[in-house]
Amino acid sequence: MIGLEFNPSHPKVSGSSSKVVAAGVDNGLLLLTAGMYESIRFIPPLNVSKEEINLALGLFQSTLKSVFPDLV
Repeated sequence: MIGLEFNPSHPKVSGSSSKVVAAGVDNGLLLLTAGMYESIRFIPPLNVSKEEINLALGLFQSTLKSVFPDLV
């Protein structure tokens, strides 16, 4: 398991973890929000392959670009 926290001091971050999770579903990527901060949790299975990780990272990158088009 690993987490990613969006910078809370950035003005465009408020509510971003929920936006990223919703956009991820649209891109075929399931994500979880975590904790009380703007965080996302990644929990791949123990038998995940390198190819699956690369696919998920590509989907996550596309998701971030759709949520933050002017920042990515």
